[in-house]
Amino acid sequence: PGGRDAEKRLGFKLGSMAVGSRTMQEGGAFGPWTREQVELFCVDHLLMVEINCNEESLTIDFVFPTSNVGNVGFGNDVQLGITGTEA
Repeated sequence: PGGRDAEKRLGFKLGSMAVGSRTMQEGGAFGPWTREQVELFCVDHLLMVEINCNEESLTIDFVFPTSNVGNVGFGNDVQLGITGTEA
């Protein structure tokens, strides 16, 4: 068990897990990359990350395409773009 329920066992203040998960969601910086760089990478590659905290769990949900993304090539060599996304 994790999430808000773990606050008591870990000695955290009430609401700290929820605030921490929202900070991770909104902060966006990752290692040496700024928030803007991470956002552009995610938009360019159709990636979405959602971080939520409820009473029982801390959930990190990644959504990304499982097939070709974007048109590749030019003229007669154009290959099919987005064909579908799956989670």
